[in-house]
Amino acid sequence: MKNTKQGRLSIIFSMVIWGTLAPFVRKIAVTSGELALYRAVLAAAMIGIYLLVTKQKISVKSLGKELYFLLFSGIAMGFNWILLFEAYRYTTVSVATLSYYFAPVIVLAVCPFLFKERLTWKTVLCFVMATAGLVLITGTAGGGSQDLLGILFGLGAACFYAAVMLLNKFIKGVTHQGYGKAEPTSFTIAPYCLKVFKQRWYVLAASEYPDGRLLIYSLDRFTEMVRTEEKYEIPEDFDVEEYFRSSYGVSSLGNEAGPLRKSL
Repeated sequence: MKNTKQGRLSIIFSMVIWGTLAPFVRKIAVTSGELALYRAVLAAAMIGIYLLVTKQKISVKSLGKELYFLLFSGIAMGFNWILLFEAYRYTTVSVATLSYYFAPVIVLAVCPFLFKERLTWKTVLCFVMATAGLVLITGTAGGGSQDLLGILFGLGAACFYAAVMLLNKFIKGVTHQGYGKAEPTSFTIAPYCLKVFKQRWYVLAASEYPDGRLLIYSLDRFTEMVRTEEKYEIPEDFDVEEYFRSSYGVSSLGNEAGPLRKSL
């Protein structure tokens, strides 16, 4: 109950801060590019202070090829801010925001082609209705070319924000810090089942690190999790009860059902 209340308060606080963005952009006497730069520098400084206080480290080496997706995602976010700030300057806050919130619709339309997700009639209907709603609402703004330019800036910001969401889909796996290890490691797992032992949760998963075997990971050692779009199938003959039949808790005691070992 306490966590739920804190979560709601956090959401309310975040939305209040977000709501001050448009008036702030309209009143401050700097360009949109400068404002985006100052915002990024301030955010980096705050994150750096947080990591310093909490004594956390970022291992660039463990990111591997995903570093490039993070880099392009950051670039897209920067252009997203610039175009959104310009939208606020050329049209009303409500019209700019509605144009900007077209981003999820763009993602909905692109995912079936980019990630081979199933395209259903409901998806098509939602896309058509959302597009029609945007046209109808923004069409009542009036104001001529200035409003049109603001809408275009808002839609441009939506495209870049959609790019951020799509790029993040390429960021795979989990970040796990084993006991006694100075740096966390990022890799992909295919979860088979969850298991609780002595009031602690574990996950049995096929892991690409270190050698693709089934491993058990303690959930409280994961520092970050990202859901991927990769598909996997649990073998039909896999029986979780049989797998742990000769085990005590999460420790293998000569189980022949597979190469189980606990990740330390």
